[in-house]
Parts: sequence; structure tokens; C-alpha cells
Amino acid sequence: MSVEDQASAAAAPRRTTAATSKPRNHGSASPSCGTGNRFDESVARLDAIIAATAGSGRRLKEAWPQLRGLKSALDSGKSVTGAGTARGLPLRIVVQTLKASWHVDDTWPVGVEEQAAKTTTGAGLPGSGSQAAPEAGPPVRPDPDPQSIAHAYRERGVEVAPAIVVDDEW
Repeated sequence: MSVEDQASAAAAPRRTTAATSKPRNHGSASPSCGTGNRFDESVARLDAIIAATAGSGRRLKEAWPQLRGLKSALDSGKSVTGAGTARGLPLRIVVQTLKASWHVDDTWPVGVEEQAAKTTTGAGLPGSGSQAAPEAGPPVRPDPDPQSIAHAYRERGVEVAPAIVVDDEW
């Protein structure tokens, strides 16, 4: 089933048989039945449409009539596959179709320079290959000795017994 066929099928309700209540299978989607070529042709045609737009908002709006069916199939939540269930639609086509729909309904941000954003995104940010500068930790402070601890407690009103010094050197 081609992408266009799936887009129109996604809009129509599925018919079920009375005995099984499962969707009818109208043919195999295996590569041997010829759907692989139709799917590949549809993907190639969609790739050509998207390549012709070159990310331009105006061109995406012009190409929208050819992408509308795919968008409705994607919105339906059903799987858009071809030549078997393990072969789906390339993500680049899905992303560009969604972007075209945003341009059509004017929800794409105004004034976004995509080419400039692609070249400057991440520039100046540390990557996995760059060394991070050591961060300054808390100031180094030596541990207090037992007499200063006892003195601090005595100032707060806590009774502290004098330290017992054990002279273990004979």
C-alpha cells in the first residue's frame, strides 16, 4: 500500500468481520507482492518534493497539497509502513511534512533563519571532545582541633569536660 493509499485509508474507518472483530487483511505487505516498489516510488516522490522545497516556508506551502495526505495519515496515529512492517517511512520525510504543516497553519516562528541556525547551533558550546575547565570548589578550611571545638561549645553554654590526655609513651 503506497503512502497516498495509506493516507486515504487512515481517514476512512476500518471494517471488521463479524466473527473475529479484527481488521481485515486485504493482501500481504511482503516485498514479494510488489508493494515494495510502490512504497519506494512514493518515498522517492516525497523526497523529490521535499528536496525541491529546500526548507523554504513559501515552497513548503506550495508543496502542501502533495503532503496533506501523508500528514493526515501521521495524525491518525496508524503505522505508515511499506514492504513489510519492519520498513517505515524515513524520519526526514516525516519531519519535513510536519514542518510544512506548521508553515501552512502559520505556527512556524516568524523570522527564523534556518540556515543560520543550522550553522551556529552548538557553536561555542563544549562538546564531548573538549576539556572542561576545572571548577573552583569551596574554600579549603582546616579541621578544628579538639580544644577549639570544646571552647566553642563552652561559649554556647554547653558543659564540656576537660580533655583527658593519655600519655602512652613510656
